[in-house]
Amino acid sequence: MTDNVTKVRILDEANSLIRELGMNGISYAHISSRVNIRKASIHYYFPTKDDLIRELVAYQSQIFLDEVHAIVEDGGADARTKMHRYFGLFEKAFNDGKGGSICLFGMLGAEIHSLDDQTCDIVRDFYSRNIQSIRTILAAPDTDDDAIGDTAASETAHMIFSAIEGAMIISRANRDLGGYKAVMNNLLNIIDFSK
Repeated sequence: MTDNVTKVRILDEANSLIRELGMNGISYAHISSRVNIRKASIHYYFPTKDDLIRELVAYQSQIFLDEVHAIVEDGGADARTKMHRYFGLFEKAFNDGKGGSICLFGMLGAEIHSLDDQTCDIVRDFYSRNIQSIRTILAAPDTDDDAIGDTAASETAHMIFSAIEGAMIISRANRDLGGYKAVMNNLLNIIDFSK
């Protein structure tokens, strides 16, 4: 394996493990058995677990926020369609783990006090940028009128993002893939997208 391929495999396996077991529930031994390399090799790329987590969070944040940006900037979709697609990003993360894992940032939010300051900043920025993206979707006009008022959009965006993360945590605890979907469908029905 080339250096970059190995590094990405380490990050991908760490992502899967943390989403399933939490940051405090994994070790380099877990990762080495999945990637089939020695623990010392992981230390070559990531000298400490904090280094690994920090790079993983930055890496995954960029991937996810690029997908969110594509949804927000889709000029051919209305606000409801964009919101449905946005919910789908989290549903995919939840379904990939067959209900046993949740969004990396939801898991790390629960363990925020175990993270170093730089990683905390990346996690908080991820939350902030998602809330801003939801607000943009809600305020994006098809005409000159907002889907909902600007102040209400900010408050609603925070509520929606909190509901997404909370629904995944509860659905994971209940091993109920349908629970998350039901919450998202209810949110789509509660939000007034009419002009």
